[in-house]
Amino acid sequence: FADSTLSIEDAQRLTGAGDDSAFVRFLVSCSTGGELSVDYIDRRVKEVVVRWNDFAPDGLLLNLPDDNSTAGVITLNRYMDDIVTQVQVIEEQLASNTSLLTRSLRAEYNQVLIPTLQASLRVARTVLSLVDCRIVRNVFAKTVPVLDERVVDVLTTLLTLEYFMLAGLFCAVVIAAVTAHVFERPYKFWCEPDTGRWFRFRAAYLAHRRLLLRAKAEERRDELFAASSDPSFAGPPSSMPTPPGHSRNPSGGAEAGV
Repeated sequence: FADSTLSIEDAQRLTGAGDDSAFVRFLVSCSTGGELSVDYIDRRVKEVVVRWNDFAPDGLLLNLPDDNSTAGVITLNRYMDDIVTQVQVIEEQLASNTSLLTRSLRAEYNQVLIPTLQASLRVARTVLSLVDCRIVRNVFAKTVPVLDERVVDVLTTLLTLEYFMLAGLFCAVVIAAVTAHVFERPYKFWCEPDTGRWFRFRAAYLAHRRLLLRAKAEERRDELFAASSDPSFAGPPSSMPTPPGHSRNPSGGAEAGV
């Protein structure tokens, strides 16, 4: 498939691992031509070679790889072939020359160092066969697009939807808080100067004013009724003139004229 179907950034995003992760490098290698530096295998081989050289005499030292000798899978395979050849030469020298090493070092070589180096090389070759994608290249050719389309895209959509839901929830909380604040502290527009009361709605203000006017009218009517029933309201007794020929007697009757 394509030479670059999965970059290191995409592999990190899919796995959540760092760019120096063996799994990330494995994914990238299986998505390209396998031309990359397999540092984790290179370090393992170097560790075993250094351990061998710490105990070996000068004639049995193994060569360490250069920095540029393991820039790719093919080069590292050739380097390990050289290590295997050197180990075979060392085994032949130990078998043909019994005085080459002391008995303890010979036992250390035969029982520990050589088996460890050989096992490390076998493990490294097995990993390289996977890194070179001889086994799983076709699998990853179908798996990576499926992961990108059916898993990553769906998760991205769900994450975006969750962000929108969170934003909507935040807006709802803000609106609810503002509404509660308004209802607890309503802004009033209408004022009745006679009573000093403020009203939020005009209908409530007009109803209050009608009740106030009705109360004032009833109060004036009561005052008029009280004033009309008061005796002092009628004024002094009437002093109408007596007609001629008539005189008012003490009893209130009229006497005839002479």
